[in-house]
Amino acid sequence: MKIVTVIPLDKGSFRTELTYFTAKDVKNGSIVSIFLRNKKILGLVISCQDVTNTKSGIKNMPFQLKKIVEIKEHSIFRNEFLESALELSSYFVSPKNIFQ
Repeated sequence: MKIVTVIPLDKGSFRTELTYFTAKDVKNGSIVSIFLRNKKILGLVISCQDVTNTKSGIKNMPFQLKKIVEIKEHSIFRNEFLESALELSSYFVSPKNIFQ
């Protein structure tokens, strides 16, 4: 099982990343379909980790993880682009959801 960090690609959604889980292998930059407030929206994967690496962190989470509904497209952005965009967002103190 994988723990996936996703940025929602919806106009009225949160301005932060969300955490989901999936059994499939998902690459950074992939477009996935997720549920947010009982509405199916698209999201951009910014990180994917194996559960064995984050097992203790999952137990301490104050929320329940939801499942990714569907993987739409694989890696529409190059990994170098995503890394530089996330690094620039932390350098200039801007939110990570620059894709909205």
